[in-house]
Amino acid sequence: MNTRRSFLPETVAALLFTGVVVTSLTGGNDNGILGPVDAITLSGGDGDLTSKNIQNRIAWGEENTSRVWAMGFMQISKALT
Repeated sequence: MNTRRSFLPETVAALLFTGVVVTSLTGGNDNGILGPVDAITLSGGDGDLTSKNIQNRIAWGEENTSRVWAMGFMQISKALT
């Protein structure tokens, strides 16, 4: 009869617990902010579209006409009916 006990389950459990503790301590500064990033690139069949911040405006090119100068929203459901 083999009286030697295997410590494999306890070792795995201890390593997993250690990993959870280390992850919670090092990743505990999540403040809900994504970024900062230099640019966002959207890939498509016709090529890539890169959106970035140029002179505090959303831009997709270097020209002045490739920038967002103002954004507006309106409800169009009544106008369409």
